[in-house]
Amino acid sequence: MASVICPSYSGAAVLRATKVDGCCAPVYEDPENPGNSGQVVTDAFVSVQVSPGEGDNGGGGGGGGGGGDGDSVTKANGQVCMQTVQCNPPQAYTLNLTLCALDPELVLIMKPTWCAIRDSAGTIIGFTAKGKANCDSGFALELWMNVFSGASAACRAGGAAQHGYLLFPCITNVSIGEFTVQNGPITFSFTGTTKRGSNWGRGPYNVLMDEGRPSPLPCPIADDDDFVQFLTTFPPPEAECGKQPVDGGIPEPAELYIQGVPGRDRCTVELRPDNHGFGAVEVDWGDATISKIRSYGTGTHTYQGCFPGQSREVTITVRDAQWPQIQTQKTITIPLPEDEPSLTVYQDPTDTTGRTAIVEVQLPPQAWCGAPDSDTTRCACPGESQIGRYGISVDWGDSAGPDRVQWIATEDDCRVRLRHEFETDGTFQVKVCRNDIDTWCAKEPFIAGGGLRPLIRFVEWRDNCTAAICVDNWDKGTVSIDWGTGTPEGRQVNVTPGEDIQFTYGENFRSRRPVIVVCSEAENKQCAGTLRPPPCPAAPTDCLQITPSCDTYADPSGRTISLALDTTCASGCLNTTAACNFYGDPTGRTVTLNLDTTCGRVSPCLAL
Repeated sequence: MASVICPSYSGAAVLRATKVDGCCAPVYEDPENPGNSGQVVTDAFVSVQVSPGEGDNGGGGGGGGGGGDGDSVTKANGQVCMQTVQCNPPQAYTLNLTLCALDPELVLIMKPTWCAIRDSAGTIIGFTAKGKANCDSGFALELWMNVFSGASAACRAGGAAQHGYLLFPCITNVSIGEFTVQNGPITFSFTGTTKRGSNWGRGPYNVLMDEGRPSPLPCPIADDDDFVQFLTTFPPPEAECGKQPVDGGIPEPAELYIQGVPGRDRCTVELRPDNHGFGAVEVDWGDATISKIRSYGTGTHTYQGCFPGQSREVTITVRDAQWPQIQTQKTITIPLPEDEPSLTVYQDPTDTTGRTAIVEVQLPPQAWCGAPDSDTTRCACPGESQIGRYGISVDWGDSAGPDRVQWIATEDDCRVRLRHEFETDGTFQVKVCRNDIDTWCAKEPFIAGGGLRPLIRFVEWRDNCTAAICVDNWDKGTVSIDWGTGTPEGRQVNVTPGEDIQFTYGENFRSRRPVIVVCSEAENKQCAGTLRPPPCPAAPTDCLQITPSCDTYADPSGRTISLALDTTCASGCLNTTAACNFYGDPTGRTVTLNLDTTCGRVSPCLAL
């Protein structure tokens, strides 16, 4: 059984407020723009009151979830007929901070629209309260609470003092509360609201001792995290008046999210690097092209010499702009394969009831494939993906409970084979989504029960858009095939199952994707699920045609040759270099023409 520490707390030592941007990421000090970041550590506070909020996120209840509101129906005799309890949506939290001393720069971190007042020496001596609302930025609040469980519990082995650490990663919409100028102590209160979707990550500070090493947060802040609390032996910061810069430290490698661009061919790639709030990155696209992507930005790049049917691998390298030695790489295929998973669903032939599904998934190489790292699995919470952004999520369509969706990692080659047994007969929609970009999904129906149906697999496309498929009817005789053309020719009967059954769609079907249905011609006429092969690929074309002719207009002697170059399918990818061929003709009248078509398809005619 895992060990657990159960401390109690009394009072607090210090708090730290850190400026965050509109995406709730820490604002790090920029050497080219000094003073843009900011953190203030103070012990001059009376209390921090935390309350479940009300309003847009729901009202009533407590602790970020709240108690459910009930609806009841009363019978005519006055007795309750039925009663339902609704689960309220998560709520934000309201924080009320009461200060016993005013640090102007702390106030300006909480209220960035207010204005600093400086004396003639430039020292900040106060602030001007402005009637401006600001929800585009905010601050993070950290608190170090004192441990109160007896003297022995306040220290661990080696004499390291313990504190309770509490983090609210994003607080916004701050307002000043009521205060009274009186004959006695004067306190000031500020109220703010927590905001989810923080990009605090693991934070810019060390707050934990991990096996004797100072470390930031053990896990990055997730999109739905409200606050974090744990026990730490790392000492709290020292309180001081005024603002200090936030040094970014050494960033972690960026995470890369890659997909195609809607409306563009698969030679254009979209890259969204998540640099964990550490600023811009430099991208080497793997073809001698380098560009910069700003923080939270997205970049696109079109690869030259990219044509259908001529795939190649390129390695994208992303470096932190300020720390170029911190980099990550991703190898992709150009032209970019389709972004959605490739999904094949069929019955397990070892289960004669027909209720067991075999699901084969192929992710594109731009997805996050392979096993997750140990930090990813360690930071997973119940009800969330235990493998982070790696692999796939699978919705089997046969449950409404917490087990409806499973998260599964793929092999390094982006493939995974799954087996699932359905408890009842019926048609179930099996849905598979990428975990890195979960908008890319594939869905296929599975017909459970009734025995084994024909198995149908796509083999390949051949000349003239001829599809080759493999059909197995489990020794039950012939099958009928509907090739999805909507014509009599596209419906075939008395077809003998085999490994190479072909149908020609013709040249007009290029870039289209058919729907194929195979049914057994045995008594029960059982049909397999639909098969949707990939689109029939476009036909390759020669990208260069040269037509020579004598240019008698420019040179009546007839010694000048004009070359008409047709490169309409090369997208401007042709470079020519002319030179006198003295080796072959000492008179210098022979010209050698070098044609560089490396960025386009090289015509076989040039080799003749």
